[in-house]
Amino acid sequence: MKWNRSYLVLLLPAVLAATPCIGQEADEAGASLEKILGVGSTLPALISSGAVQSRQTVVKAVYGATMLSGGALTGQIVNTGTLTQVAGTLRFRYSPEPADRLVVKLVNGTHEFQIKGVKGNMKAVSAEAFLDADHVLHYRHRVPGRFDLDVKVRNTGGKFSGSVEGTFTHEKRDYKTKLESSGSSSYQSGFGGFESRADYKLSGKVTAKDLHLDVDEHHSFIMVSQSRSVAHQATDVCNNRLKFGGDTFKWENARFIKAFRDGKPSYPHRDWKASGKILKNDKAFGTFKLSRKALPRDVKRKVRGLVLIQLVTEEKTLNLQSFNIY
Repeated sequence: MKWNRSYLVLLLPAVLAATPCIGQEADEAGASLEKILGVGSTLPALISSGAVQSRQTVVKAVYGATMLSGGALTGQIVNTGTLTQVAGTLRFRYSPEPADRLVVKLVNGTHEFQIKGVKGNMKAVSAEAFLDADHVLHYRHRVPGRFDLDVKVRNTGGKFSGSVEGTFTHEKRDYKTKLESSGSSSYQSGFGGFESRADYKLSGKVTAKDLHLDVDEHHSFIMVSQSRSVAHQATDVCNNRLKFGGDTFKWENARFIKAFRDGKPSYPHRDWKASGKILKNDKAFGTFKLSRKALPRDVKRKVRGLVLIQLVTEEKTLNLQSFNIY
């Protein structure tokens, strides 16, 4: 196994850094209609994209543990213990405890993985080589206070299927999720970077104590990394059905195109789009549009404005998602 310190440049935190703020007028309980419709538009994709990226995270973590523990010298794959990032560096230290899971301690958070099943090229010389080949993964991925998910992925000949089941906390609300996906994906690396693509259908349900969301979505994305910079463009098509507060809301061909560089919106005036509509109890309720809003200069945060995905109704305009522009 050839050591490369980029094994542990974990991708999931980078994806979640682009997480939108959902619903601008919600109370502390998070039960405003604005916030709930924002959840219906974005939460399933947020959960599934995190799971897709976490397969790269878990494989890179296992390769790192195998190398740093000395397992590579004896041909032993190591998927338990603790990897601790050295502050201010990309280097990690390894310790053998705990014996039942692999803990990755980053400077900005802790990830826990419990490997339940692996099939693939077990002699691959790198995490990238393993992911490029056919493989099957089953693992539990937990980030304390954020999510606890059971993830299954099968990748064969560029086609994949997967499932995510468990709990997910978003903006102080707890959700239960059971999602399934199927589609195609590719992952290529070289010359200090990588390119990852996926196109897939997403179905299942997301529930909380006061809502039930039936998921019917289609997603495609491309992520490219070069010289430690990551560019990411996603196209999401949503036909979900949400029951909340005695009403039923139905998304009809809602389509969102978003682009990011290093977790920050890029070219919102050119590359971002929003279209489609929502029905309420089978009657027209609102249409989607994209808007931008300038903010007073904030020297400390360096935020210049907002990109807003809005739902325009007869009564008012709802801000379902907002992204900071830097």
